[in-house]
Amino acid sequence: MIGGKHRAPGLTLIEILIVVTLFAKATVILSQIFLSFTRMHRTIANSALLAQDMRYAMELIVRETRKKLINYDPVTGYPDDASAFSSSMLRLVDAKGNRIDISVQSSGVCLDTTVTSCLALSENGGVWNPITGKRVNVKRFGVYVRPAKDPFVVDLGTGTYLANEQPMATIHLELEYVAPDSRDNSTLETQTTVSSRIYKR
Repeated sequence: MIGGKHRAPGLTLIEILIVVTLFAKATVILSQIFLSFTRMHRTIANSALLAQDMRYAMELIVRETRKKLINYDPVTGYPDDASAFSSSMLRLVDAKGNRIDISVQSSGVCLDTTVTSCLALSENGGVWNPITGKRVNVKRFGVYVRPAKDPFVVDLGTGTYLANEQPMATIHLELEYVAPDSRDNSTLETQTTVSSRIYKR
């Protein structure tokens, strides 16, 4: 009883405002947590798709390099000089002389228009077929070949081989998953060295 009057049951205006304020703050915090978990889930899913694409591309490159020779032909392959150490294209040739080229190609070859470049394969200078999947953009593809000179060719002047090393290529690949929301993009980078199992000497 206050001042001889009974207080009506219920909440005062101040108490209601406090409850509403606390509820609003809790709602904002929970929605931010939900959104951050949703974004994290999308980023993880995009990274998993990118890792799968990276694994497929690298396995294909390693398999082709092991089964074939580095193409040292100065016309269709690497020039016979120091520039053979670095290239933006992997040039291979099999025992029958069939060529395989792996290189970065523009969006016209790629599986969708969301990317500006993709990794693609061409046989005997024919049509480029994409290796990387949808929404996967190639940020960097570097090929480092050694030795610079064909180790299976004999120098006619000296009677010795031009190089005394098994041909091998170091592949550096950096891919990016292009998500609908750029904040969910994911990048992955890898490098491997592989040598041909064909040895003609």
